[in-house]
Amino acid sequence: MAKVTRVDRYLESGVPTVETFGVVGAATAGLVEFRITPKRGKAPHLRMLGLLYRVGRGVTYWAALGFKKQKNQLTKREIEVAEAMAARWKGEAR
Repeated sequence: MAKVTRVDRYLESGVPTVETFGVVGAATAGLVEFRITPKRGKAPHLRMLGLLYRVGRGVTYWAALGFKKQKNQLTKREIEVAEAMAARWKGEAR
């Protein structure tokens, strides 16, 4: 819960927390990775891939995929699954 509270403060203030959020460079849909387990933390690593949307004066994080993994690096498959969900959301928003 403490991690989510910090993210909420980040979204309100705009002050980056590099340990927590990162843009997924290999993704085409503008995915953002939310790291629940710190980079140097022990496995399993808890992650969410999703999108950030401006809603009024705030920002909302929509989680497309949540998972736990043994290694830190994202796989191509994890990115593809999250991108497919994000593409469906973007299509529905039109």
